Amino acid sequence: MNKVLNNKKYRIHSDFRKVFYKNEGKELLGVRFKNFWFLVLILFLTYTAIGFATGSLKYLKKKMDDPFINWVNVNIPYGMSKEGEMLRDILNADSVAKRKFHFNNVTAYFRYPIAFQSLKVHGTIEVVGRSIDIKDPILKDLFKKKNFIMGRPFKDENDIGIIVTKDFLKRFGYNINTPTINMSVALDNDNNEYVPVPVIAVLKELPGMTMFATTPYFRQLKKEPAKGNPFRRDATNDEVILFMPGDSIAGKQLKDAVTEFFKSHDEYNSLSPWITLMDNTLSYKTGFNVNISFMGDMTINEMDSIFQKMIVSPELKNLKSNIVRFYNYKTYHVYHYTNFDYLAINFYDLSKVRQFKDYFYKKHKLKIDIAQIEAKENYNYVSKLTLIISFLLIIFSVMVISMFISNLLSRHLDKIRNNIGTFKAFGFSNKALLKIYFTLTFWFVISSLTISFLMSALFGYLGGIRKGLVLVNATIEADERYFDLFNYWLLVSTLIIISVSMVVIYYTANKILKRTPGDLIYNR
Repeated sequence: MNKVLNNKKYRIHSDFRKVFYKNEGKELLGVRFKNFWFLVLILFLTYTAIGFATGSLKYLKKKMDDPFINWVNVNIPYGMSKEGEMLRDILNADSVAKRKFHFNNVTAYFRYPIAFQSLKVHGTIEVVGRSIDIKDPILKDLFKKKNFIMGRPFKDENDIGIIVTKDFLKRFGYNINTPTINMSVALDNDNNEYVPVPVIAVLKELPGMTMFATTPYFRQLKKEPAKGNPFRRDATNDEVILFMPGDSIAGKQLKDAVTEFFKSHDEYNSLSPWITLMDNTLSYKTGFNVNISFMGDMTINEMDSIFQKMIVSPELKNLKSNIVRFYNYKTYHVYHYTNFDYLAINFYDLSKVRQFKDYFYKKHKLKIDIAQIEAKENYNYVSKLTLIISFLLIIFSVMVISMFISNLLSRHLDKIRNNIGTFKAFGFSNKALLKIYFTLTFWFVISSLTISFLMSALFGYLGGIRKGLVLVNATIEADERYFDLFNYWLLVSTLIIISVSMVVIYYTANKILKRTPGDLIYNR
């Protein structure tokens, strides 16, 4: 069978093509594949830089969407605290300002301290927290996967549960699974007591460097004077509530144990103890409450005495380690609260935050901390800068790769110009030779791209970028790679590199191949 190609344009014997491709391919690859590995190195650095740039952009975007970043807080002076709700409503209704300054909504909250019992130092420590309304959009953001550990949001506006951070529990010595924390409540000017407050959620962080969050309703109750404070235990003396985590079987087991206790203690018959099993709605933990109510008025000391006898009794000794005592605090309706001391403004784009600061002062005579504005502007600036650098990086890489390929091919063709002239004198067409060099260089580029991509992907996704950041003492987050190669930036940059390389190959090769055989042979 004739091995000569039938295409009239080329008519190159197949054996010659194989030898030609083999020899010319070796020349392009260079001694010990030097040229090939140099191009792989350039492309590896290019892909790694693109992966780092896009990973950084992804990280910055996540930070820009973070509830701790895109909220600007405004302190309402004490003399204007009654205007907090009015300012919130005015800003939320101002659609023109929302569009002009790029903010979504405005909420109001309290920032206030509460003293809790520390299990580490066996004393009281005061920390700062804040209120969060159940309609506040930040509540949903706080319970996203990246910040959530366990628990639930507030179930309604009258929820008296408390949200705490992981650092709070660590600082005060509580177990992360604790259903309650002990809050200090004043009995008078000189004395206080600890009362258990149900924990409804544990989060990684809360905004504003706060360590706990409550409903505004909780805050209003907590600030009541000592004698009228509903969290006082002496205001909660009509029943003993025992919480047992677990399923209904565990709850019934506790109820049966309590029933047996009162059967064996006749001294309490006159109090007619009434025992009921109820679902736990206080803390976030799944379980049941055993409520024990008594006939007649009893003091808190008498209730405590009964509880202490029960908890050490033979009937309950096997359950003691799992039992938590809750209190049915005598909460009551609070008139609508309007004396907020902070506004929180949620921006969806931080590019207009400084203009908003000037507008807000001019219209409402309230200043926004300049440090907040500069911090938001810095995030916005770094995000835009990273995007620009990514563009420039691709352009620079394409230029370097194009120059390398052009120089490599040009030098090679110039070195063998006599041979090319001879081939052309024997009847080889420009298109045939151009096809050969175009095909050779194309696969040279594609092979380099493939190997460099795999090397870059392995380097980035196995933590190479993270280790590099550690070496320069950069602060890194545990769950961040700072690398993202599988995205449209990869596709765009690869297509640009291939397209530009092919154009460079065509014009570089055609520049020499279009010359006459005589010019090539005699170096004219």
